[in-house]
Amino acid sequence: MKIPKNISLNRNGQYCLFCFNEGVERLFESDKTFYKCSSCNKINARSLVIDEKITSWIDKERIYWHESVGTLIKNDEGQIFCILRKIYPFEYALPAGHLDAREKAEDAASREVQEEIGVSLSDIQPLGHFAIQGDKCRRGCDDHMWNLFIANKPKDFVPKLSDEASEWKWMSKDELMNRNDIVYPLKYIAKKYSADIFLDNTP
Repeated sequence: MKIPKNISLNRNGQYCLFCFNEGVERLFESDKTFYKCSSCNKINARSLVIDEKITSWIDKERIYWHESVGTLIKNDEGQIFCILRKIYPFEYALPAGHLDAREKAEDAASREVQEEIGVSLSDIQPLGHFAIQGDKCRRGCDDHMWNLFIANKPKDFVPKLSDEASEWKWMSKDELMNRNDIVYPLKYIAKKYSADIFLDNTP
């Protein structure tokens, strides 16, 4: 997302991705979240949000970047825990979210797991730090710098989903690679870290 020159990161705001005017209203359709612009009346699953509370920046090309955290939770069968999002993107994803300003990545990853599935993890470990271009979020950003963590499923694992997800599922390597309802960054991660995540080293 290239930020128009009239929009600054120094002032919080929410803008339409069609006309870049403020005055965006949240609405729900079939239990999913969308945004309607009061200026052009168009509806989008995304809006451009400038929020000083999260880690973000504009590069020299005026491309808007966010920093994200996510956690791969593995069970004993080598499957990965995924949630089906009710907020864009409307597909299966990891428990993940944005890194708050001045927040440590590991703390943010644990916070997101607690907020999204109601589980506390004690053995979370860092797995990678990398950029994913084309990783679109509901806040209007198309490029994210990721902090990825991994953890084993706790013995008392009982997910309690937040209002951002409708269901959860354990997924195998084959499912993550081949299903059409997997978010782009999760497919990217499953391929990039296949040998670290799964029980076999099949490419």
